[in-house]
Amino acid sequence: MNKNRRKEIDAVMADIEKLRAALDAVKGGFQEALEALETIRDDEQEYFDNMPESLQSGEKGGDAEAAISALETAIDAVSEITEIDADIDAIVGALDEAKGVS
Repeated sequence: MNKNRRKEIDAVMADIEKLRAALDAVKGGFQEALEALETIRDDEQEYFDNMPESLQSGEKGGDAEAAISALETAIDAVSEITEIDADIDAIVGALDEAKGVS
């Protein structure tokens, strides 16, 4: 591999490191959102659980159950984002290997 291509790989590796930092920040933000949503869901579930049975089976109970279900959907979607686990170390290792090949 010539010097120019090695420099190009170094530039890509630097970009990947910047993207890793950005990904970590994004995942951290979504993790905070996830924790907040779980707290809200738990509060709504507690509200529902503490309702008299007559209210649970009525409109208020139905609204609470619908809210809990919608929150679960949002929590599941946010969880998927927080679980993104790109193997950036493998990418960087492969690029280092490519630079070492003549």
